[in-house]
Amino acid sequence: MIRRIKKKNIIIAFTIVLLPFILYSCFNLTSVKVGAGGIKNRLEEIDNRWESSQEVKNIINNKVFIIGDSRMEYISNREKTIAIPSNFSFIALGGTKIDWFINDAMVILKDKLDNRKDNIKYHVVFNMGVNDLNDNKDVLIHSDNYFTLYEKLARMYEDVNFYILSVNPIDMSKINKMIYNQKRTSYKIETFNNNMVKNLEIINLKNMKYCDSYYNVDFTTIDGLHYDRTTDQNILDYLTQSCLYYK
Repeated sequence: MIRRIKKKNIIIAFTIVLLPFILYSCFNLTSVKVGAGGIKNRLEEIDNRWESSQEVKNIINNKVFIIGDSRMEYISNREKTIAIPSNFSFIALGGTKIDWFINDAMVILKDKLDNRKDNIKYHVVFNMGVNDLNDNKDVLIHSDNYFTLYEKLARMYEDVNFYILSVNPIDMSKINKMIYNQKRTSYKIETFNNNMVKNLEIINLKNMKYCDSYYNVDFTTIDGLHYDRTTDQNILDYLTQSCLYYK
């Protein structure tokens, strides 16, 4: 009996000594790689999700429309695997360019904004342009054409907040192998975005804002153009935490 008690005490003491090392190992094993940003702890991801939900202060009285191409379509189709705020609605279609934006997206958006409710604040996020850059035309023409349309909408609906989300990065080493006759470049994307910022500074509308996820989000691509699930979540978190302005 005495031997058993001593043996039991030794086991308890041994466990207490090893417990800190066991916990340390477990927490270190939970880290994951996120985009180009290196290692990010899963506990930090949980904290970020919580902070994201807190940032959306009044989700019931705020409605968000996001207009984009396949990149946003991918996000909208991942509703079961990433955290999409319930007040987000997507108007997005793969492979689309400015013609679709004019003839389809704007028509749908105007219909929704024309029927907006007085007790709800409306927000519109534009994320178009990456497909238009897959040609030999002047990048500034593409950027100016989109901006003219964005400005027109912002002046038409002065009580709506409009956000131009940067055209986000491509992985040129991947995209040139995966997509035939590829003409997009990082330089063209950056030129497109910089011109948007310049135009915004000139008109200085109170209900228009530029959101620079290009330099503020970690990106990992699948095919050089589209992003993995973690990156899509990072984009959504950026929108809720650093882009959208909710009163």
